[in-house]
Amino acid sequence: MTDGSTTVMSFSSAHPIVKWLLIFLIVEIIVLSIELVSNYMEINLLSSIIDGKEVTINEAEANDNQQLIVGIFSGIISITTLVIFFYWFYRAYRNLPSFGARGLKFSPKWVVVYFFLPILSLYKPFQAAKEIWNARDPDVDQSDGYSWQNMKAPNILAIWWIFWILSSIVGFRSLLKSFGANTFSEIVEADWYVIVANL
Repeated sequence: MTDGSTTVMSFSSAHPIVKWLLIFLIVEIIVLSIELVSNYMEINLLSSIIDGKEVTINEAEANDNQQLIVGIFSGIISITTLVIFFYWFYRAYRNLPSFGARGLKFSPKWVVVYFFLPILSLYKPFQAAKEIWNARDPDVDQSDGYSWQNMKAPNILAIWWIFWILSSIVGFRSLLKSFGANTFSEIVEADWYVIVANL
């Protein structure tokens, strides 16, 4: 059933997805904290080498193995969390018409696709997040399918989005630094970028 450009789909609960998302977000926070400590330990080790202090082969190998294991585990958890988040975001937006929301700007698929499109990824997902928040506001008059457009999303949503953008930029920069690091100083710089991105 359609209403203008809005397709009304049957409601599909997102609660199971939310439970998994919360679990993986908690695990990711723990893993990123471990990665932060591991990177800081590497910074200290490499700084010692740069300062001319002796480091044994065993210490260097232990650091490399630690960084490899933590990096692989962190990557797996981060990617899995993102996949679950995108699926929840898709489901949450897809459910809006079933709550009576009309005049939505996007389709459920596009609210996820926009995360991957240059320039558009800077603001389109945030607009979709505001629509999800406003259309599901308990104070919305569900008898009026357009009343949600008069709602105002809280500042915490904008703060979340600013940190999402900053983290994405710094994280991408850290990847470039890591792949291009050929000296101890460059590796230390890349580690600092990772620490900032994780924070």
